[in-house]
Order: sequence, then C-alpha cells, then structure tokens
Amino acid sequence: MIYKTKVVIDIETGNFIPCVLPYLYDGAVELCDKKAKGLAQNAANTATGTAAGYGSGAATVGSSLVPELTQEATNPTGFNPNDLNAILVAGEQGAGGSASSLSGEAGLRAAR
Repeated sequence: MIYKTKVVIDIETGNFIPCVLPYLYDGAVELCDKKAKGLAQNAANTATGTAAGYGSGAATVGSSLVPELTQEATNPTGFNPNDLNAILVAGEQGAGGSASSLSGEAGLRAAR
C-alpha cells in the first residue's frame, strides 16, 4: 500500500500534486479500518457484559452456599459439640499413646 505524507490539490484542475515522496507500507491494514475497530470494540463490550453477568450469578450462588457449607464443616450434622470433642480427644489420645510407646521402646533398646 502506498500512502503520502502530504497531498496538495490544484484548485483549478482538481489534480493531486504530491509534495513529498510516497511511502510503501506492507504492515497490517486492519489498523486503518474504523469499521473493524468498531466491531472489535462492540465484541469487547459484549464480552465484558457477559462476564459481569456470570460474576454476579456466581456471587449470588456463593452467598447462599458458602455460609451453609461453613456451618456444615464446623458442626457436622449428627454430632453435637460434646460428641465432636470426644472424637477429637480419642484421636489425640491414640496418637499420644503411640508416640509414647515409641519413645519407651527406644529407651528400652538404648538401655540394652
């Protein structure tokens, strides 16, 4: 594509009188197309609107599910706080007992 940096038009004849040598351009032509730019802008605006709609939908779902799931995780159905504490203590006792038996066994082996 050839473009000129300055164009002079003779008023009497209507002829173009180039004042500066033309330049050869072989880059992207889409950058010069206003219609393509407008279509791209419309597509971007549509994508932004769609994303905003999905985001607000996700926020609505999350606002109803997250508190329910948090409550279920902290206080599982079927276990009252006393039962939950008993389960936790039993697990810790088992872990503590096995750890102490290991240290006791190590002490015996060291003594022998």
